[in-house]
Amino acid sequence: KMIGVFEISYDVSAEKNKLRARARRTTAVFFSLAAVLLVAVVITMRKESALAEAKRRMADVVMESEKRYRMLFEHAGDAIFILESEGETAGRIVMANKAAAAMHGYTAAELSGMTIRDLDAPDAARRAPDIMRRILIGEWIKMEMHHRKKDGTIFPVDVNAGLLEFGGHKYILAIDRDITDRRQIEEGREKL
Repeated sequence: KMIGVFEISYDVSAEKNKLRARARRTTAVFFSLAAVLLVAVVITMRKESALAEAKRRMADVVMESEKRYRMLFEHAGDAIFILESEGETAGRIVMANKAAAAMHGYTAAELSGMTIRDLDAPDAARRAPDIMRRILIGEWIKMEMHHRKKDGTIFPVDVNAGLLEFGGHKYILAIDRDITDRRQIEEGREKL
């Protein structure tokens, strides 16, 4: 038997609307944050891509510059030496071009194991410490001196040498020109 029905009802539509509005705001905030993060990721990826491209271009420029340097170094008509500048190895030949090897009668590999003093004639060897000191304080040296070939022949050279710095290390760049022919011409004129 049914005695009666009792019903309690509440109007929850306002609460539902509030929850729906809160859910919409939360969803909007979430999607806004997701969009901002996505844009940030895309911008970062583009910057990284641009940076990688710039690094690649810089590497290409450096490689091209290195090729030009090598070509100039190897094909120069004058002898070019790169020497250690400091410490116990000061004066050691780090690199020498083909002209330096031919001028002195050695191979480039043989020169790399020597010091510049090994090529200096006795008069030049006596002046070497002073010349090194002057170069190390920044002076660019232009002078005439004598070198010795592998066979012992002494010959005159014009030397231009100065400090060169790369890779955080100081070197001496020396460019030598054999002036034997010029000396012979000058001596011939003096005899006339």
